[in-house]
Amino acid sequence: MDVLREVNYAEKAGSGFDKIFTALLSRGKNLPRPHQTEDSILFRIEADIYSEKLAELSLMYKQSTRKDIDLEKLLVLNSIYTGEKLTFQQLEQSPFINNYQLRKILTELQELEFIETTGKTSGLKYIIHRSKLITTEDKIGYTRLKKQEKARQIEAIIRYLEIADEIDNEAARKMLNLPDSNASYVSRLFSEMVDKNIIEIAQEGRHNQRNYKLKL
Repeated sequence: MDVLREVNYAEKAGSGFDKIFTALLSRGKNLPRPHQTEDSILFRIEADIYSEKLAELSLMYKQSTRKDIDLEKLLVLNSIYTGEKLTFQQLEQSPFINNYQLRKILTELQELEFIETTGKTSGLKYIIHRSKLITTEDKIGYTRLKKQEKARQIEAIIRYLEIADEIDNEAARKMLNLPDSNASYVSRLFSEMVDKNIIEIAQEGRHNQRNYKLKL
């Protein structure tokens, strides 16, 4: 049987489920719902397409990697897209997702820019990457999430300055858990807060080395 499987003349029992689920999700259809009777288990497959976005993402994956997307990645993408933004713990609890492969799958999807993260480490959440948003509705949803994140970051800076006298770019990045590559983003955030009369420059310096304090 091992030899027959190697030459594609046979396959393990039950492997058809993965193929059916993959085919349905990659075409934007819902997973079948099982219905158990006294002597059988029935799976009803709905003809309607519930997620054109998932079909688009499946096609984008094939164009990007030159291979079909597998079921595990489809299930993760489906959970993230339908849930809008999910933590790692929420993804672990999603139906059918392989918990042992989840971190590896998330890393690969991030490297391919199919998903990205938002929020701090303690509340880090996964969302569909902005480069994969095509429809106006998707873009509006993404913008809404980013506005919410920026509002939380501004609030965090205000709370920090209520305890400390001043803050600079480096301190803000550490406090917000942002990488050094986001120095320009933090500078823009400071400028926005200055324009709104929330903070003011406490000590002049180069653009990314100014100190700021709450405006009285």
